[in-house]
Amino acid sequence: MTSQRNEVMAAAVATGDLVNGADAQIAATAGLKAIGRACPRWASVPGGVGTDIVAVGRIAALMLGSGTTFLKRWFTAREIDYCLSKAVPSRHFAARFAAKEAVVKALPVAWDGPLPWRYIEITNDPRGVPSVNLSGAILDAAVRAGVGEIKVSLSHCGEYAIAIALVAVTGDQAITAGPEVQT
Repeated sequence: MTSQRNEVMAAAVATGDLVNGADAQIAATAGLKAIGRACPRWASVPGGVGTDIVAVGRIAALMLGSGTTFLKRWFTAREIDYCLSKAVPSRHFAARFAAKEAVVKALPVAWDGPLPWRYIEITNDPRGVPSVNLSGAILDAAVRAGVGEIKVSLSHCGEYAIAIALVAVTGDQAITAGPEVQT
């Protein structure tokens, strides 16, 4: 079994079908022989990926301790209305909090200074599918960096909320931005 695992790892790394040996190790452990076809080379995908996890209890404590001050600093009016309409608002606020962090991690922009979190809005379409709306300086920086589509996925349970963001970039234009950057 060990020799088969080593062969799979070596082949996957040698052909460039995996980003690193850790990916090959995971695939070999799962017994994947056709690793080149099963696992695309994500390093060549133009864009970025971001993820974040947030403790729902942390958000609930911030909501109790700081109330509307916390909510208005981090969320848009539309996000606040949506989350407060739910049976357990803290779960939905936590998911949006995680999504905003994931989006920032996925954007090809090195931000200088405090982030204007309300410029990243997480909304839902009529079917409940989440989407990202950028505005202000973050939108300007994303456009300059060649950001096209941003996809986001959110999930939550009683204790945690998680989000993953995928950003498609039309070119290799990563930039440094911040509140002082003019367009």
